[in-house]
Amino acid sequence: MDIPIIQLINVVEKELSQLPIGLQEHIYRTRILSRKIAESHGAETEKCDLGASAHDIARHWTENKLITEARRLGLDITEVENDEPLLLHGPIGAHWLRNKLDCSDLEIVSAVNYHTTGRPEMSQVEKIVFIADKIEPQKIKKYPELGSIMDIVMDDLDGAILRYLALRIRSILANVGVVHPRALETWNWLILKRNSCQ
Repeated sequence: MDIPIIQLINVVEKELSQLPIGLQEHIYRTRILSRKIAESHGAETEKCDLGASAHDIARHWTENKLITEARRLGLDITEVENDEPLLLHGPIGAHWLRNKLDCSDLEIVSAVNYHTTGRPEMSQVEKIVFIADKIEPQKIKKYPELGSIMDIVMDDLDGAILRYLALRIRSILANVGVVHPRALETWNWLILKRNSCQ
């Protein structure tokens, strides 16, 4: 039997109360923004809220704990994730949501799984959780260049994600960092999608 989304949100909220206060506050801001974006785009607000609630459930773990748990769960660990284990908090959170909380809605599970990198063929809920995490108010305060994304997100969800990815990929390259292949695949998918509509 499917567990109602509101019931799952209540369970996740109990877990959130155990997280570091700064992380709790980030998740709260992300939830509020995800609901606003969902309303603007006619998406399911409760699905977005659950995805935003659960997205950073393992964000505070140490790199060693993330790697150890990912291996224990049998998750695929890419070379990039092995180098930057923090990227594993999404897949681990998704596994927790699916297997510990019995969330049967794979769209929400996927939103948690891919919220760090995005992925080709993202659903509307996945897109909303992804971008809300990136442009919640405190992040814009810390990185003012993200403000231009907030200017368009309520009208152009794909455009907002493209703008974020452009800024993020440019920053990684400027610092001679490694770009996750899935982020590049997401960029290419959105560009090709946009080009095919012109």
